Amino acid sequence: MSLVSKLMAFPFKPGEEAVADYTVAGSDYFRTMNITLSRGRAFSESDTSGSPAVMIVSQAFVNRYFPNEDPLGKRIIFDGKDKTPQEIVGVAADIHRKGLDAEVEPEFYVSYLQRPERRMNIVMRTDQVDPSQVIKAARAEVKAFDPNQVIWRTQTLEQLLRTSVAPRRFNMMLLGVFASIALVLAAVGLYGVMSYAVSWRTHEIGIRMALGAGRTTVLSLVVREGMKMALLGLAIGLITALLLSRLLRGLLYGISPTDPLTFAGVSMILVFVSVLACLIPARRATRVDPIVALRSE
Repeated sequence: MSLVSKLMAFPFKPGEEAVADYTVAGSDYFRTMNITLSRGRAFSESDTSGSPAVMIVSQAFVNRYFPNEDPLGKRIIFDGKDKTPQEIVGVAADIHRKGLDAEVEPEFYVSYLQRPERRMNIVMRTDQVDPSQVIKAARAEVKAFDPNQVIWRTQTLEQLLRTSVAPRRFNMMLLGVFASIALVLAAVGLYGVMSYAVSWRTHEIGIRMALGAGRTTVLSLVVREGMKMALLGLAIGLITALLLSRLLRGLLYGISPTDPLTFAGVSMILVFVSVLACLIPARRATRVDPIVALRSE
C-alpha cells in the first residue's frame, strides 16, 4: 500500500523537512516486483517490532537527500507520533509509481512486520500461463481464512499496463493516422512535381533520346532528380524529429524516442514510397517519342 508522509531526516539542516512516498512492504516484495537493490539488503523475517526499525530508500531519495554520502546506516525520524529512528539498510532502484510518464519521485519502504497496515495490496508472481486461475485460488484462500474479508480490484500486470498505456495508445494511433495521411500527401506531391518536371522537360528528354540515350538512362535521370528532393526532405525531417523527440517521451512506453531501428524503418518506408512516386512519371518519360517531342517545339 502506498501512502504519503512527511519526513524529518538527520543530518539535515535544522528545520528542513523531506517529503516522499512510502510503501509498507513484506520481505519478498522486491523479489516479487523485480526491483533490484543496488546497495544493502532487503527486508527479512527478522525485521519485527522487537528489532531495530529499518527502511529501504530509492535511488531518487538518495540523489535528493544524500547526494554525496553513503546512505546506509543513516537514521530517519518520521514527522508523526512515532519518533523511532529508522535505519537505512538498502537502496532500491527507482520505479514510476505515479505513472509511466510521471517523473520519478523519492520514496522509501518500511517493513510490514514493523509498521503493519490494515489495508494492503497483495502482489503475487506466478509462472502459470493463465494468471486468472491464480487469482481464483487466492480469492478462495482468503475467503477460507476470513469469509468477511472484502477483496477488490484484482487484476494482472498485463491488465494494469493496458489500462495505464491506453491513453498513449490512442494518442499514438491518432498520430499514426495523421502520419499516414501526411505520407500519402507527400507521395502525391512528389508525383505531381515529377509529372510536371517530365512534361516541362519533354523537349530535353526527346533530344537526349534522339542523341542515343536509352530508356534506362532516361528512367534513372528522372528517378534521380526526384530522389534528390525526397532525400533532402528526409534529412530535414530526421533532424527535426531528433530535435523534437523529447515531446513524444510521455507518449511512448517500452521504446526510446530516438530508437535507431524506428528511425531506420521509417526512413526505408519513405524512400520506398518516394521511389514509387517517381517511377510513374519516369516510365512516362521513357515513352516520349523524340520526333514528336522535337516537332512540338
